[in-house]
Amino acid sequence: MKEAVLQPLLKKPSLDPETYNNFRPVSNLKMISKVTEKVAATRLIHYLEVNNLCELYQSAYKINHSCETALFCVQNILFALVSNK
Repeated sequence: MKEAVLQPLLKKPSLDPETYNNFRPVSNLKMISKVTEKVAATRLIHYLEVNNLCELYQSAYKINHSCETALFCVQNILFALVSNK
């Protein structure tokens, strides 16, 4: 469970501080929560990689993978399908 203290911060100094919509909520999570989450994520990804449980075409949450690599993969698959016809 995460607990945080929310502090309203003014979006821009030039905005009216009397208007509620000119603020954005900002939370500062406790440091131990951030560290614990990072350690758990790192260990889970390592476990999945060691045991070959990662999806081949998954791009999210993988090192050196992004939306661009996912689009290149789809593009290559489409080109292969079109060229085989």
